[in-house]
Amino acid sequence: MSEERLLEAVAFLAEKARPAKDSGKEYEKELSFWSAQLGKMGFSDREVGTALSWILERFGSGGERRVSSASVRIFSEAEMALFTPDAFAALVRHYALGILIPDRLELLLEKVGWAGKVPVDRKNLEWLVSILIFSPAERIMGYPIDPASKLQEAGGVH
Repeated sequence: MSEERLLEAVAFLAEKARPAKDSGKEYEKELSFWSAQLGKMGFSDREVGTALSWILERFGSGGERRVSSASVRIFSEAEMALFTPDAFAALVRHYALGILIPDRLELLLEKVGWAGKVPVDRKNLEWLVSILIFSPAERIMGYPIDPASKLQEAGGVH
């Protein structure tokens, strides 16, 4: 299973299954429905299960740990110039859905800025985001483990 494909499944679930304010059960039903849709879209049972586990660990069984929508991140023109328009739109989407937490976003912007190989296209952005949120390689490179994900404790996703 590729980490980029897993990111696609996670983003789909995070976008489609939105928690209701009054019921964790409704959120679980939505997750179940959209997980089945992923299967119909060609994702394997393992990919769907891993994406679902990641969503539940990140957001909780009722979606209660979603990032508050009151927080807004304003990007500078220099930050936006680091990415192609398509990649920047994907970056904002991952951040808005809570897939990329604020510390991870800042780390990604910092590393892309240092690399100097800009603009980053969508394919490379997806690869970078996948590394930041799923890969145990982040420990080797000295990045802090994403506190919201327990996948790193299990050795990452492979």
